[in-house]
Amino acid sequence: LKPVMVFIWARLIAVDISCQQDLIKDSGYSYFAQILKPSEGLPVVDGDEHKAMCAFILAMLCKDYKNGQMVCNQTDIMSYCLAHLQNESNPLLRQWACLCISQLWQD
Repeated sequence: LKPVMVFIWARLIAVDISCQQDLIKDSGYSYFAQILKPSEGLPVVDGDEHKAMCAFILAMLCKDYKNGQMVCNQTDIMSYCLAHLQNESNPLLRQWACLCISQLWQD
């Protein structure tokens, strides 16, 4: 179920940024933060791509949204993204980890 949820939320937040509040409700963002965790294994072939989608979702949660930045900065998301910058095998994951960091720091 995890890969499907990640895929759906990545598409949803890409077209409707107003769902940022829904991710904060009931700490929904923590689901994606947990998947982004470097040691978290996913039962799919392209686990790094799913982690990249999680970084995208979390970056979009923080984009121009102070509450999103605040809740994400209270977690280990920054550490997870910094760890993924070392991933030489997946440029997409490195890219979104870097962009997620930029959204965590913006303003």
